[in-house]
Amino acid sequence: MPPDCEIDLPVSAHPDMICTAVGERIFFPKSYAERYPSVVEKISSLSGLEPVLSTSPRGKKYPLDVSLNTAVIGNTLLCRRASASSELLVYAQSLGMTVLDTKQGYAGCSCLVCENHVYTGDRGISALLEKHGIGCTLVREDIVLDGYDCGFIGGCGGYFDGKTYLYGSQHGEYPNCVDLADGKLHDYGGIKFLPIK
Repeated sequence: MPPDCEIDLPVSAHPDMICTAVGERIFFPKSYAERYPSVVEKISSLSGLEPVLSTSPRGKKYPLDVSLNTAVIGNTLLCRRASASSELLVYAQSLGMTVLDTKQGYAGCSCLVCENHVYTGDRGISALLEKHGIGCTLVREDIVLDGYDCGFIGGCGGYFDGKTYLYGSQHGEYPNCVDLADGKLHDYGGIKFLPIK
């Protein structure tokens, strides 16, 4: 995605740092939508999702960069509630979604959601999901994220139509994988699969 200059440069173009889709809406930071109105309009137009602009404070340092960094697992929204966009939380609750509060602010980065099963390297997230009856596999994360010591499994790809797409070729534990690159897994901010209207 076009980079969000409000957040740290190495992750500024990562979709999991910029937007999240829940129900019939897709959420963007207000400042991002003002900078790239044509991008927001194009995504909304193609997907049929209503854009909602989050007014949460934005910044380069954690936790100001995680307001939309969430994972949607069926009817569950996983996020760090204290940092999550208020517009997003209100909407999720209006849909009757269960909002699970995790200490890990990078919830979307940390979770590769394959239908209703989650792969994560975060022990806290794994324990929380299992406590709430959500299937979870704890994986070893040896992931490249340029500019940082390591990346997250959720930033390495996405799941669509029965297939797991990953930026890398080390994926023995993931279902029906499609390699998008060779070598070690790379965190590029995940893949957002959206409906086409």
